Amino acid sequence: MCGLFGYLDFGGTLAAAEKELLYRRLAAVSEVRGEHAGGAAWPDGAGGVAIVKEPGPITQARFLPEFSADMLMGHCRYSTLRNEGNNANNHPFQGAASGGMPYALAHNGILADLAPLRRAYGLHAPGGIETDSYIAVQMLGLEAAVDISSLSRLGGLLRGSFSFSVLDGGGNLYFLRGDVPVFLLRHIRRGFFVYASTRDIFEEALLDTAFGRDYILSNIDAAEGSGSAMQKITLEKGDVLRIGPDGEMRRARFAFDESRAISHNWYRHNIEGNAEAERQLRELNN
Repeated sequence: MCGLFGYLDFGGTLAAAEKELLYRRLAAVSEVRGEHAGGAAWPDGAGGVAIVKEPGPITQARFLPEFSADMLMGHCRYSTLRNEGNNANNHPFQGAASGGMPYALAHNGILADLAPLRRAYGLHAPGGIETDSYIAVQMLGLEAAVDISSLSRLGGLLRGSFSFSVLDGGGNLYFLRGDVPVFLLRHIRRGFFVYASTRDIFEEALLDTAFGRDYILSNIDAAEGSGSAMQKITLEKGDVLRIGPDGEMRRARFAFDESRAISHNWYRHNIEGNAEAERQLRELNN
């Protein structure tokens, strides 16, 4: 279980100080879902993505993202194998499609049945990287492009429980959701998206800020045009969502395999001390 969080300022209305506030508050609360490592990614302004990550709680990290960028993708890692000391295992991962487009990928969940996928697609166990998540990077590397079509194919092939956030060098932000939740909001009036793993993380992090006041005063389930400042963007099991740098949204669907999902309450903040969840996660990861 890990924490995904971030924002996309397609309206260009967020000041650097506001972006830093979003990052710090969301990171601090998301950290309860994983204190083993933290990382972040953002567009580098030259068609690529910048990535920073290191072992340890994200609130104690030596790095800070670049808050002049209009997009940020964050991750707090909970390592079931306790291999976070090798920073290559930590998220976000750097990848590139066969057509050359670079991207960053972060994962919440755990993947199973990796050996059959590696055999079917001629993939080798990655040297120096021990985490299950990296097979998604390897499989996307076989695609000509990272887009909603290739991510839909990936979602239909993976087994286990998962949600992914993916940021490409063109400034597109993608979400790929299996059975692991993502809570995504659009601030309609100001023109930005903000997301966290769960609704309670968002509320705990930001309810006492100006963003929280807009949230309280909004009917977040209302359709756009209702007059609400903020709107919830629903992500169901089997959804792929692309948000472009201009805020345009496109969707696709894939068939999520429920038979290999992990019977775990992903809405809980923290699984520390849950012996059965720990056993099940380690068994599937091995």
